[in-house]
Amino acid sequence: MTEDKKDAFATSEDQKTETTKKQSTDNGLVQLLEVAKPLFEMFMAYKAKESEAKMKEADARIKYFQQASKHNRNVLYSMTVFLVAIVGLMTILTWVGKVSGDALLFLVGTVVGYLILFIQKLASPTEEQPPEPTTEQT
Repeated sequence: MTEDKKDAFATSEDQKTETTKKQSTDNGLVQLLEVAKPLFEMFMAYKAKESEAKMKEADARIKYFQQASKHNRNVLYSMTVFLVAIVGLMTILTWVGKVSGDALLFLVGTVVGYLILFIQKLASPTEEQPPEPTTEQT
């Protein structure tokens, strides 16, 4: 019976040792979580700010390209009106006999060449990077 008591005592000691080890492991995990939680929160705040900055940058790029497109349309409309007015005026002057037909033909050829280059530029634009925002220090 003494051996049974020893085995029971040994088992009880083993259980106490295992419980102590488990508690020390749990305490270590709790301490690790206490240290890791602020780091994780800082990391998440950083990622949120980074995401917000990327969204602002994307919005700025979209706004820039919308403005550039609007500008290109305005230039296209004004140049079209100007060229039609010049060619129309030259046609009227040629009809009246004040300007030779060769001058009108030369002008029309020049305008057609310009239009072909202009359309080529609009059809295959190069990726233009928006200017970097500058911060002025006062």
